Amino acid sequence: MAAHPFLRRVDRTPLIGQLTIHLLFLEKYLVLHLPYRELPVDEPGAPDTRSPLRFLMWLAGFQKGLLFFNALFGIGWMVSQALLWAAVGAAIDHGIARHNEAELIRWVGIVMALGLFKPCAAHCDTSSR
Repeated sequence: MAAHPFLRRVDRTPLIGQLTIHLLFLEKYLVLHLPYRELPVDEPGAPDTRSPLRFLMWLAGFQKGLLFFNALFGIGWMVSQALLWAAVGAAIDHGIARHNEAELIRWVGIVMALGLFKPCAAHCDTSSR
């Protein structure tokens, strides 16, 4: 772990199970319970080398949860990115063009919700890798 001005890693165990961090500015210890397992797997077995696709499927079999959540958050990020501009267009059409303040506020709220969801989904997508 690189040197950080406010954090210092206490133990030097591999990042499996838990990580203890000393918060220097608070003089407290923070224990993080890490929900993942270290890769590569200790004894993965014999790979299926009959074809490249079978080998990739064998390899992906060890990371099903990771691949599922990466796909889920990646799709959520892309859909929210597409819907954001559709919602901006709807806000212009229903609120500004028709001079309807209630519709404009409604669509601005939808735009803000999509705008907040997008970075959260992107962060979850990249942090689970």
